[in-house]
Amino acid sequence: MTEDELAMPGDVLNDVDIQLESQARLALTLSHFLSSFYQIVNPAEDFPLRKAELDLTDEQLIGEVLAAAGGDYK
Repeated sequence: MTEDELAMPGDVLNDVDIQLESQARLALTLSHFLSSFYQIVNPAEDFPLRKAELDLTDEQLIGEVLAAAGGDYK
């Protein structure tokens, strides 16, 4: 048998860039969210009329990941 006959079209690496594109975009979206959140939010900053923002808790971060993963239809 030749090598072409041994390769199955449903192999794990067959069109992997197409199959995992939405997951890659999901990871990029989450990383951009976290990067911008931590650049903007400063809990040590003092405002005269409002309370400063707090850091993300573990539950909030897990919620963001689950919400993004739940929206992934693949």
